[in-house]
This record gives sequence, C-alpha cells and structure tokens, in this order.
Amino acid sequence: MSKKFIPWDKMTEAEKDTWRAQRDARMQSADERLQAGVEAMLKSQRWTDWLKFKARCHSYSFANCMLILLQKPNASIVGSYKFWQSIGRYPRGKGVGLSIFVPLKRKEPEPEESADNKPEEQEQAGIKKPTAPRFGLGSVYDISDTDGAPLPDIPVSLLSGDDKFLYLGMCQYIRNVLGCPVEEVELPELQNGRCDYDENRVVKILIKADNSQLQKAKTAVHEAAHGLMHSAAEYRQHTPASVMELEAESVAFIVLDHFGLDAGDYSFGYLASWSDGSPEALKAVKENGNRIANTAKAIIQWLEENSGCLPIQVDLGMAVELAEA
Repeated sequence: MSKKFIPWDKMTEAEKDTWRAQRDARMQSADERLQAGVEAMLKSQRWTDWLKFKARCHSYSFANCMLILLQKPNASIVGSYKFWQSIGRYPRGKGVGLSIFVPLKRKEPEPEESADNKPEEQEQAGIKKPTAPRFGLGSVYDISDTDGAPLPDIPVSLLSGDDKFLYLGMCQYIRNVLGCPVEEVELPELQNGRCDYDENRVVKILIKADNSQLQKAKTAVHEAAHGLMHSAAEYRQHTPASVMELEAESVAFIVLDHFGLDAGDYSFGYLASWSDGSPEALKAVKENGNRIANTAKAIIQWLEENSGCLPIQVDLGMAVELAEA
C-alpha cells in the first residue's frame, strides 16, 4: 500500500473542509516567506552591488530611447565609451556604436532683467544673451557589443528544474477560465511573457519558448494573474514599476509555493527591483494582500480540483490511502 492524495471528487465533505483549512494555512505561510525573502534580498550584498551599478547607468531621453531601439531592438544596457571604460569594458570595434543626439552647448541661464539692468546695458557690460541649445550626433554602445569585466549579477535568476506538471495545468486553467490560448514564442531578452488583450479581455497569453518548464509555469501564473486582476486599459498603461506587476508576481510566488515549487530566486529579486530597494515593496505586498491572496486561492483551487497538479504533502490529520496503481 502507498499513501497518495485522494482526488478532489473522491473526498468526503469533512476531508474537503480539512483540506481547505490546510490550503489557507499554506498560503499564509507562503505570503510570510515572500515578505521575508524580499526583505533579505534588499539587505544582501548582491542587491547593493546591483544598485551601485544602476546608479551609474545613464538615463536617456524619449527621443534617444527611440533612436536606440530603432537601431538595435534588443538593446538592454546602453552607455557611452567612457561609461564602459569606467567599469572595465570596451566596445568591440568600429561599426557597433548606436547614434544618439548629444548636446553641443548648454543653454546659459536667462539673466534677470530689471529697471537697472536693461538689455542694452547688459550688452554694453559684456553679458551675452542666452543661446538655444545645439545638438549633434554621438555614439553609445549596448552591452552585447562590449567585452571586458563582468557586470554585477542582476538580482533576478531564471528558474530551472522540474515543474511537477504545473505548466500543463496552468495552460489548462488559462484555456478554461480565461478562455484564451497559450502560445510559446520568441520574446525579447528581458521579457518572459505577455498578455494580449482586445478591448475587454485577454485573447492570448505568450510565453517565452526557450525558458525552462519551471520558468514557463511561473510566467503562466504571472500572466494569468494579470488577466484575472487587470483590465485591458490598465495592462496597456502599466509599467515595470506599477503595483500590477507586484500583484501578479506575488500571486505567482504563492501558487508555485503551494505546489512545492520554489520561485524565490526569481520573485524575491523581481519584487525588490519593483521599488529600487525602498521599503515600498514590502508595504505594497501587505496593502494588496487580500487581493493577491484571493487571486492565488482561485487559481490553486481550480488546479487542485480540475488538473493533475498536486500540492505539497501535509498531514490532514487522517489516514488517506489508495490502492497501489
């Protein structure tokens, strides 16, 4: 004889009640581990090194960002020759630079005008009128076109390992509950998934094809959470720094944890990055706790009752035995 889980439709009502109580306790424990993990990440040397590096990265104007993306759509970390040189990296050679607009002359501040300091008197005193800023073209370089010293580790690691069929279960969930297909496609380097909406609902969820099954499972939960919690207008307007990302990633961590899968290597750094290391990440997790917990619970309940996904084994306080298969 071997102890196994009784399928949901074979449980008695008493067994289901006990199971629901255990499920809620596991979700609460997962939420506590999530907050502790984010807090530990914020205090780690790895996070400190990454923030120091980010502080040195240049922020480009919207126009220059568009120029960079037109020339190299997969650009990720971009800097000038001096920037790369300062951290021990160098462009590989001629022809790899990306052209952007650079100021040739800064606009001087407008001198204050008063009754005692008229324009003609300023000119006689040698005070020049401010001139409009002038721009020319300069070159910057994407990290993929440089060689040299390694960068600090990005505090988010893609997941690897066995997914215990959770990805298959999530594909079933998305098709049955959200009513849309899951497609595996090529996506940009830093993007693992995406929701495609029409005017009112999710019509397709895209998953990066070359990720591991475990990473695909986490991404599927993350994107499904967007589909459950956020409207088309909200999703299109959201940014990596929006509360929507924090909500979706928190749901993903709790669901994976419930099924005995550790998403901490990805989720802790992801959520810490959400606030650039401020305590706002932990505060937001707590403030949105009920919304996060209810969404995670809805996904977990459907998976337990309708798919082959099994949660981590816990003591239900009763002997649960089935004949050997």
